[in-house]
Amino acid sequence: MGILLMTNKAQATTATSNPGTNQPRGIRNNNPLNIRYNVANDWQGQTGSDGEYAIFSSAEYGIRAAAKLLNNYVTKYGLRSVSDIINRWAPTSENNTSAYIQAVANKLNVQANDVLLWPTQLKALLEAMIHHENGMQPYSNQTIINGIKLAGLYE
Repeated sequence: MGILLMTNKAQATTATSNPGTNQPRGIRNNNPLNIRYNVANDWQGQTGSDGEYAIFSSAEYGIRAAAKLLNNYVTKYGLRSVSDIINRWAPTSENNTSAYIQAVANKLNVQANDVLLWPTQLKALLEAMIHHENGMQPYSNQTIINGIKLAGLYE
């Protein structure tokens, strides 16, 4: 496992756009899993908030934060299945959690309660969650991998 060090902004590819466009909020904010802003969290690459959600300088940093959070779910809380992870990530008080679980499980080609191989299935999990959160998954394989590397989780 290694950490990718970016030497210049040209290496930080993003699928971002101007806030006035019709891009989903998570894509506009470089926060593809829609991590809520919390003043106590000083994420690497975080540049502020839109009033509710964190804004990152690049998609890689938004993906890094999501990968770190998901890794905490697995390693600190023992959440090992799509069902366990999504139930915590997207509570029913705010989401159609069962639809979210089913959509992600289908994209991963697993059952909702199957134990995920960690961190082997992290990339696929991130891609599926990005798609569900935004209605699209616009990032290249390399952008996802760069975010995972920044989190220190790429094998």
